[in-house]
Amino acid sequence: MTGDAAPGAASGQGTVAPDPRLGVPDVLFFCIGAQKAGTSWLHFFLKSHPDVCLPPMKEMHYWNTIARAQRPGPAGMPQPVTAYPRDGDSARRQAILDSRDASHASYADFMLRRHKGERVLGEITPDYQNLSLDMLCTMAGLNSDTRFIFLMRDPVERLNSGIRKRIRGRSGNDRKQPISGAMIVQEMKDMLDAGFMKQIDRSRYDRTLPKLDRLVERTGGRARVGLFFYEDILLRRNTDPVCDFLSIARRPGDFDTIANPGNPVVDDCAQAFLDLAMKPYAKTYQYMADRFGAALPSEWRRQMEQAHATFA
Repeated sequence: MTGDAAPGAASGQGTVAPDPRLGVPDVLFFCIGAQKAGTSWLHFFLKSHPDVCLPPMKEMHYWNTIARAQRPGPAGMPQPVTAYPRDGDSARRQAILDSRDASHASYADFMLRRHKGERVLGEITPDYQNLSLDMLCTMAGLNSDTRFIFLMRDPVERLNSGIRKRIRGRSGNDRKQPISGAMIVQEMKDMLDAGFMKQIDRSRYDRTLPKLDRLVERTGGRARVGLFFYEDILLRRNTDPVCDFLSIARRPGDFDTIANPGNPVVDDCAQAFLDLAMKPYAKTYQYMADRFGAALPSEWRRQMEQAHATFA
């Protein structure tokens, strides 16, 4: 696996030691996804925790921007960094992305901007799910105790929410605008016809989890990975496993506030969507059932049973 080169190794820069300040907190963590699986809720929960320091905004997109910039474009040149709105903290983040700082000093500045001695420092960017193993290993090397959190939601339900987000993005991000079930089904058909698999692949945990297993192996167990189910945290209202994984004090979460609400859905087409969505996820459901056994949430099992009854 070639993966992405470690930051600082591209363009003849040589190997540059990372900013040592990122190694000062007892724990450095990255929540790498999955999108629409509770990452916004987790951000607001940890943001208010006295043991945790988060940067001023969710989704830094630092490491995936570096990875993209290192991949040659059509003319063999590094691709440009992603442009973000230049206002307030977004402008500061853009400056960091533009800096191509091999030691990540600008990144450390931003990450530690609000740090007041908290034991745990981290950030949440769901797009990190798609990073190469090499890049994840680079991130793991920033601190002697680096931990990775990965939240998983029932694949079909996560995809449905992701598609609604995609549709909303084309209509001015109006969260109050109803989205019909027929629109969701048509969007799914269009994605499949066009071979646009990015949103679908975000639920392919059978691809992500083996990569995280290799991360632990390659780092000799130094990098720790915490796997959590959206249903166990958000639906059963239990933050204890996440707090324990990060070695922070247990605190109850505000489960009544929706951190990133989706659009209301009208004229339900759940069965039609399930018929389409289950096909790319057959291997995913089987992999998860084999790996987690009785620990797999009941919502996933009901989805599997309904699909089996449909396709039998």
